[in-house]
Amino acid sequence: MKKFSLVVVLLLALLLVGCGNKSVDNDSDVVVKWESDFEMSECIRSCEIMWNEETAKLFKDCNTLCEAWEAMETNDARGCESSEGIMRDSCYSDIAYETQNPKLCEKVTDWMIRYGCYASVAEATKDISICNEIEDKMFKAACVDSVNSNEE
Repeated sequence: MKKFSLVVVLLLALLLVGCGNKSVDNDSDVVVKWESDFEMSECIRSCEIMWNEETAKLFKDCNTLCEAWEAMETNDARGCESSEGIMRDSCYSDIAYETQNPKLCEKVTDWMIRYGCYASVAEATKDISICNEIEDKMFKAACVDSVNSNEE
């Protein structure tokens, strides 16, 4: 489990570096630039450099991984659709938090990430009713406590 977590953290960190803000050469028609300065071609290049058996177990391919990163950069949940597993769940959860839209948490398949999604949106919006979406009593209580402690 530690190896899995380390691989995910390293991959995401390296992609963030590769997908960060950079200047774009206007003569280049290879670089695709979105409003957020996200560069798909740079993201894909970074992903392909790091691609190995471990990352292949986590992500379908570099295109879907980078589409999810673009979705998180632009807060457009449609970009999460092509991803799968932890990347898809993280994508929806991140956008749910950023847009304060708990409906996106419903799309998260991993129960622990989904509960965290609801809790983070509840805490951000100070809306304790969002905690009711959490089925596990212990996680629901933690969510309620977190929202209540932020109201003080």
